[in-house]
This record gives sequence, structure tokens and C-alpha cells, in this order.
Amino acid sequence: MTSRSQVPKAAVPHRLAYLLEALALRLPGAWDHQVVDLTARGPRDDVGERLWDLGIAQWAVEVFVHPSAGRLLGPDRQELLVLTAPRSSGRSIIVAPLIPAVFGTAYEHDDLTPFGITAPAEPTRAAALIKRRLLPRYADALAAVTSREIAAYTPTLQELAGDLSAGALALPARDPAEPALCSPLAVERAAAASSRSSVGCGPPSETAHLGAQVHSPPDEGHAHGSQRPGRSR
Repeated sequence: MTSRSQVPKAAVPHRLAYLLEALALRLPGAWDHQVVDLTARGPRDDVGERLWDLGIAQWAVEVFVHPSAGRLLGPDRQELLVLTAPRSSGRSIIVAPLIPAVFGTAYEHDDLTPFGITAPAEPTRAAALIKRRLLPRYADALAAVTSREIAAYTPTLQELAGDLSAGALALPARDPAEPALCSPLAVERAAAASSRSSVGCGPPSETAHLGAQVHSPPDEGHAHGSQRPGRSR
């Protein structure tokens, strides 16, 4: 079994928090930062599951033990892992994307992997490389996985047709105890048909009563036609 190499303490920058803060200020949008203790199992497992890289960042995490790492939290669920590059004596860093937890693990979407990069451990130059090389790929990968997840939960036309034929999307039946809601035109038509049939927009007695109101003469002092049929003052 291959053992994992320990990153020498001298290679872990004592100014990691400063580096993260400086990077956060130089990246587009609002970014936050935090130092992650990778000696704890929880954070270490989280990084292992969500590290969206199949190159140098994956190699660095699998082969070397990192006591700590940085995490940059950006807009639109963007998260970047910042590691000290092994065998660089702290002069280089590895910056790699993390897939948002809402999408599961990176293994489930490894075909969309945006990959990480190496950069100098100097804020201005590192931020420039992140903006130019990493963030565009990361944004494209996030858009692709979002579209994939939406498509997975969006029914197709065939599925909708099957639901309709099975009655899954049918409107619920009206409670017979509730009064029917009728438009004035429906009431007028029901009243006109009440002498021939008992079928109307509501119960026969209700329809006949409403029909009588529709055909009653206008009040005195109001011109005929000043109100739409069926509307009360």
C-alpha cells in the first residue's frame, strides 16, 4: 500500500489567512474566505467528495497529507480550495474548484470537471490566473451541471401525456356543498335554458333565482343598458 507523504511544515505558509483574504479582495464579485483544518475527518472527507479535479489537485490531496487548506466562497455557489503545492517550499499554491454540495459529489459529474490550476503564492498574480484560467471553466461547468439537474427533474412531453391519460393532472372535483361560481353570461344562459332543462351553472333553484335577477327591469332613474347584465350596483 502506498503511504501518503506529509507536507513539511515549512512548506505550509504561515500567512495562509492573509493570502486568502488578499485573493478574496481581488476576485470578481463578493468572496469570503476561511482556513479549513484537514486533520479533522469531516472537512477532509468533504474535500475528498467535492474536489472537482482530475489532475494536480487530486494528486496533491491523495498523495500528500495537508494539515490545513484555504477555502474561498464566492457568488453563485462557487467554492475554491487553496492548497500549498507540494515540494514548492510554500512558493506555489494549487487552486481547484469544489462542486456545490447540492449537486452531490464530484464523482457523479466528473465528465464536466473544470480542473484546478497552480499559481504563485502571491495574491495579485494568483488572482489574475484564477480569473483568466479557472473561473470561466468553473462557470461553464456549473451551468452545465445545473442544466443537467433541471433536465433530470423536468417531465418530458411524453411523460406529461401519460399523466394526462392516467388522470394524474386532472382538476379536483368541486365539493357539491360549495356554491357554484358563475359568470354573468353563464347565469343568463342558464336562466334562458331553465324552462327546458334543470342543468345549469348551479342548482336548479339557484339558477332560476339568479336568472330572474338578470332579467329584472332596471331601477327607476337609470337608463337601460347603463349596467352590464348580471352586475349589481
